[in-house]
Amino acid sequence: MSDVPHITLKSIANNAEIDVIWDKWQATLEPLREKLNAALKKQWQEWEIPREADAEWPDAAKKLHADWWQARIARQKEIDASIAAKAEFEYLYDKPYHGQQEGPRGRPVHGREPVAAPRARRGRERRADRPSRPRPARSTRQGRRSRR
Repeated sequence: MSDVPHITLKSIANNAEIDVIWDKWQATLEPLREKLNAALKKQWQEWEIPREADAEWPDAAKKLHADWWQARIARQKEIDASIAAKAEFEYLYDKPYHGQQEGPRGRPVHGREPVAAPRARRGRERRADRPSRPRPARSTRQGRRSRR
C-alpha cells in the first residue's frame, strides 16, 4: 500500500507551468536549431533533428547538435517534474506484495518454471512420442454399399 501520483491528461492540460517552462527553454533551443541548420545547410524543424550526429559533420555542427539535445532533454525533465509535482496522489489499496516465496498473484513459488498448457490436437495430428497406427484399407467392392 502506497501513495502514487495519479497523472491524467486533464491534470497535464490544466498545468499552466508547462507553458512557462516551454517558453523559457524555447529561447535557448531555437537559436541552437537555427545555427545547426545554417552549419549543415538544412531546414530541420525541431522534430526532424536526428538523435545522433553524423560522422561526416564538421566539429562545430556536432557541438551545436550535442548542445541542442542536452537542452531539449533538460526541458523535458523539467516538464516531467512539473507534471509529477502537480499531479494528485492516490492511495493504492490493492497493490500486490511480492515476497520472496510468492509469485505475482500471491501464490507460492516452488522454484520451477511455469509449464505451458498442452496444445489441443486436430484431426490427424499425432503426438510425436506415440507411433502412428496403420489405417485399415478401405473396401473397394461396390456391392457392399447398398442396404437390403
